[in-house]
Amino acid sequence: SQGGAGRFVVCDAHTFKMEYADPLVIMTPEGKSTWPQHLVVVSPTRAYVQYSESGMEATSGIAALTLSDGAVKVEPTVDGSFGAFTVAGATKGRMVYSRGKVYAGCGQKVIIIDPATDQIIKSIPFEGHQIKGIAKGADGNIYCPLAATYTGSLYSPTFTSSPKMVALDHDGNVLSETDMPDEIELPIASWSPSVGFCASFTQPNLYFVDTDAFLSLIHISEPTRR
Repeated sequence: SQGGAGRFVVCDAHTFKMEYADPLVIMTPEGKSTWPQHLVVVSPTRAYVQYSESGMEATSGIAALTLSDGAVKVEPTVDGSFGAFTVAGATKGRMVYSRGKVYAGCGQKVIIIDPATDQIIKSIPFEGHQIKGIAKGADGNIYCPLAATYTGSLYSPTFTSSPKMVALDHDGNVLSETDMPDEIELPIASWSPSVGFCASFTQPNLYFVDTDAFLSLIHISEPTRR
């Protein structure tokens, strides 16, 4: 980016001119190199970045960043966010910052991070269901699509349940779990860890890819539950 200046580039919000850049070298807790992917900035001095292990993306996690004038420092991976990709490690997808907390998909659970401590203050498990994305709905709740449970391999699964849409409040309490129609097959292979999930700011609609077909561009909307 910016003529090869670095992976992490800070620009003036008014002029969009680069202020500084950094190579943003993040290592896994096992000492392996990574591909930084999704970023959420929570304050002038703190941010978080989701990464996956470079190569075959066997593991993934979330690292904290300390921001200062002209520099960024990579802090350790948030304890509890690292693990096997699609099983326990952070989902390759956007994180949500709302009401002072960070909400993220993490394998088969949703985690809530407190930026004041860099600690996970709550983990909401959905055993056997991959978290396929996370977004804040127009009603202020947190929504997550969950892939169906399955038997067999990630690349040739037999689905054993329906995919679900889950609504959470900001404390991580489950408000609803709604089965999606059986014709929806959310992908579970590691090359499709998320489904491009997002929400309308003004309408009770959620949008996501609704098939496991590779490179599909099919989208649907799903009413949120208030």
